[in-house]
Amino acid sequence: MKNLQQQKKWTILIYANGNNELQPEIWQSKIAAENTGSHQNVNVVLQISREKDTLVSILRPSISFPSRVAKWIGTRRYLIDNGKSTLLKDLGKINMSSPATLYEFTKWAIPLYPAQNYMLILSGHGYQFVGAITDYSQHAPFIMGISEMCTAIERACSELNCKIDLLVCDICYFNSIEVMYEFGKKEAPAVKNVLTYFLTGPIAGLPLNRIIHTVQTNCFADLKNQIVNLTQILQNPGHLVAFEINSTKLAYLKNLYNNLAERYLETNSVLNLTALLYHSNPTDHWLSTFVSEIKSHTLSLVISRPPNLVTNINLLFVANSPTPHQDKLALYSKLAFTQNNAWLNLLNKTKDYSPPKTNYNHELIPTKLAFDEVLTYISIMNPTLSNDQKKVILRNLINYKQWL
Repeated sequence: MKNLQQQKKWTILIYANGNNELQPEIWQSKIAAENTGSHQNVNVVLQISREKDTLVSILRPSISFPSRVAKWIGTRRYLIDNGKSTLLKDLGKINMSSPATLYEFTKWAIPLYPAQNYMLILSGHGYQFVGAITDYSQHAPFIMGISEMCTAIERACSELNCKIDLLVCDICYFNSIEVMYEFGKKEAPAVKNVLTYFLTGPIAGLPLNRIIHTVQTNCFADLKNQIVNLTQILQNPGHLVAFEINSTKLAYLKNLYNNLAERYLETNSVLNLTALLYHSNPTDHWLSTFVSEIKSHTLSLVISRPPNLVTNINLLFVANSPTPHQDKLALYSKLAFTQNNAWLNLLNKTKDYSPPKTNYNHELIPTKLAFDEVLTYISIMNPTLSNDQKKVILRNLINYKQWL
């Protein structure tokens, strides 16, 4: 029989993927969460995965492991309480980059731990508009696509008739208009607000103990004040920004980008897109007007932002590098932001590519990573190594996992 809990003010759902080279940091985040854990007004539920230390050693040759670390591998669910965690279920070796796994965790946890407000924390690597949460535990390397991630959350919330009040994305490069629009593409979004890094964050990730403690301390505060408090308290590990997921405002922003792209293409502008959007004030009046309006309407979504960032910076970046690669265009075209949007044409450098029709009900399957994309993550985690040394790591990983 299900052990239904009494409704509390908050339930914090933590989805912590250690099926990759971040396994040591993910494990430390569990220990940090245990230092605070659930209390009378807050539930804390964790789904965590771990891969073998051998995998981590291959991917990060210079790493040393702390003593007294659990040796189990696979995925488990815990109820986190003060100073301890209670094992609720051992799921075995499953793919944490599968959106179906995220859907199942959300669908399982919310009815068992009901609350007035729900926070979902996602931890893992990001890959701009492609996806997040890499998994190397399976027969191939995988990542969770952005559109599939949104579908997983939307489907669970729709079936449970609930909302995620705050989605905390402990994921680099998540502050993009494409990602926010994906969450806000429908009139009544399943996710109300998103808290994430401005560009990148620390390898160690966000301190879960501070997140939990802040929610406990301010559990009776209104949602906006709770988000502002969290953003301010967590600024030290990285620059954080919080956005409202407002479908009307996001639709207006999408239209601005569409209009900017159409005008840019019509005039055959030679201005660099990156400079146009982020670094300099364009000399053409029409460009200046569009960019200023984009920045202004982006700010209307911002709940809280890093205090030390320059005031006129655009807090939501957008893909701005034209590409001839159809595989990248295909991934980009899956996002709702690209539908009926000239911005896709602006990035398309091939005449042979035709975008697919709109489909908001994506299948809950993970996206397979190419080996060169895995190499990019290896480079991020081993910045001091030569290119040849990084390629050796990739070969060792492929051989160890028998991916060929």
